[in-house]
Amino acid sequence: MTPLTPTALRDLYRKLVNYPALALALTGFQKVELWEYAQAEELIETRLITEMMELNPDYPYPDEYRNGREAEYLLYKHSPAYRDSQFVLQLLSAPPVRPLDTSASVAVPAPGATEVDKESHLSVSELALLCVYAGHSFTNEDAAKHYLEGSVKSGRALYNKFIYYCERSNRIGFADATVRKRKNMIARIQKVLPRLTDEQKKGPEREIVILEGQN
Repeated sequence: MTPLTPTALRDLYRKLVNYPALALALTGFQKVELWEYAQAEELIETRLITEMMELNPDYPYPDEYRNGREAEYLLYKHSPAYRDSQFVLQLLSAPPVRPLDTSASVAVPAPGATEVDKESHLSVSELALLCVYAGHSFTNEDAAKHYLEGSVKSGRALYNKFIYYCERSNRIGFADATVRKRKNMIARIQKVLPRLTDEQKKGPEREIVILEGQN
């Protein structure tokens, strides 16, 4: 198979960052090329941050990021390219997603969770976030109905929220928002974490770090 041109590969990488559900449609060859591209981005940004640390030895790191976690703090706070590379690597390393069984007549429980309190129902926004982070995808409101649970009764509402949160900027773009809005978004993400596998948690946990740094 002919390798993607540098421009085509960069464009595909950006699309994957903004629309993670695209991962479901990638070929094995495209995944390999995107993985290598993300690793190259990771290396470049790590080198830049290392140089920045050497030039700014007195940088005021938060206490929880001292003693060995300084680079981690700078990478996630000051390097969008690094954050994107980690997000793509996490997407491409996630376990394969089972095809949606559209013949099912009952709601499909959210995957990845261990045991979750049955009364701990998710809101439509939280359930949409769960589907995004777990790597699920549906193309219309009828398909979305298979993921309804608890207080969420509308396939259309879930589908619309899912499309909204597939855009990563709608999950982490709160730099100019109020503190309350950021805290609400963090709370939504934290609500779905117990329903994700350890591997699936990596992306949302990084996004919480990003949101907490938007002061």
